[in-house]
Amino acid sequence: QVHDNYGHGIEVYYDGVGAISNRVFRQTTDGVYGITGYYGAEIESNEVFDNSNGIYLYSQSYGRDNKAYHNKNRGVYALYNSTVEDNSVFANAIGIELYSSNIVRNNLFRQNSSIGIYANTSGSTITNNTVYQVTGNAIRVQGNTSNVQITNNILAVLAEGASAISVAADSEQGFFSDYNFFQLSPGNNFLGEWE
Repeated sequence: QVHDNYGHGIEVYYDGVGAISNRVFRQTTDGVYGITGYYGAEIESNEVFDNSNGIYLYSQSYGRDNKAYHNKNRGVYALYNSTVEDNSVFANAIGIELYSSNIVRNNLFRQNSSIGIYANTSGSTITNNTVYQVTGNAIRVQGNTSNVQITNNILAVLAEGASAISVAADSEQGFFSDYNFFQLSPGNNFLGEWE
């Protein structure tokens, strides 16, 4: 177990090096993460909770089969061609934030308070995930983003005024969405928002 540190709980660097099967909690300094992985690191089968942020994946790193929950800000932050698969991410503010060409597949995102999946720059592929939102949008694409692909996901939105997929006006170029299944509660919520 790794807990109650001022900085990141675990930091892992480079291909072939991993953080596996740890319980990581109560790293609460603003901006820090429970686990960080850089340059091909593998973050697998961890339980990461009650931190400022959960898991950080940078530059071709991998996050697999983790539970990231009840973190103050992001459950997962993936940057620069990282892969996020088979994780359960719930009860964070943002389930996952994506920056630059990541693969997000076969994950469960549920009951994150603001957004389930937040694509904030170009090129990410979001496929075969389940996103269940009681508050906020299931997927939000913004930040002058292009070429985001959203396919074969189950997107459930229960909040008044929320959208299953919301795309900002500056992020429509190359956007592709198909073969998704939508569940909307009765009332004023939306399948999609195209600004």
